[in-house]
Amino acid sequence: MLCVIGDRFQPNPASAVHAFCHAIPDRWHQMSVVLSAASCLRWVCKLTSTDEPTLLGEIEALPPEALSSAPLFLPCLSGERTPHNDPYAQGVFFGMTHATDRALLGYAVLEGVTFS
Repeated sequence: MLCVIGDRFQPNPASAVHAFCHAIPDRWHQMSVVLSAASCLRWVCKLTSTDEPTLLGEIEALPPEALSSAPLFLPCLSGERTPHNDPYAQGVFFGMTHATDRALLGYAVLEGVTFS
């Protein structure tokens, strides 16, 4: 999520950027939303039969050189809102090999959500 505070109302419905009155007088709050961000880690844990603390520990134990071989993850598991506003967008893992394990999938999820 990205939030910006400004001095005027600037909604952008074409890009699904929300605009709200801020608690501070004469200020407006604009916000973008990634629909599946928080649920992606839970989803990959369910998929790989583990829980979040275990998976995060495995990710933390990955050697730095292994991170460059992690697949790419697009976190559109529930469609997407900002900036594409596409309810039919789908998530994807790209670049998996026989060496891809649960920890690398978890790392890819964290990285994909971060960059989205």
